[in-house]
Amino acid sequence: IEVPEDNKKPTDFRISWATVTISVLISLICSLSTLALYTKFLAPQVYTIKIDEILSDHIKTIGASNLSDNEKQKIAGEWSVALEESLKDLYANKNVVLTQQAVVLGGTDYTSELKKEIALKMASKAGQK
Repeated sequence: IEVPEDNKKPTDFRISWATVTISVLISLICSLSTLALYTKFLAPQVYTIKIDEILSDHIKTIGASNLSDNEKQKIAGEWSVALEESLKDLYANKNVVLTQQAVVLGGTDYTSELKKEIALKMASKAGQK
């Protein structure tokens, strides 16, 4: 006996397991895609830096140069400003920067990139003079 469309109850509709399975799979795929996009583009990245390596390289470079104490102090001040600006640029993108000693596991080493950025900033300041 068929029930007219107007008199059907929710229990009269039969949903196949295939329909439910497809719905669940599509929901799962959408959720995982959203998570992947979030972690790739929106989630802050954790970067580690070896600040002791950066400082020791700078000290070795300045120490090996034949500059007067006043010139060394001036360069050290400019280098300090370049380091601070480079770190602020990294922070501006909502990234987390930690020293490598503070990170037990994970994080991307950003030491060499930071050294390059500082060198570029120092070169651009030298070029402006």
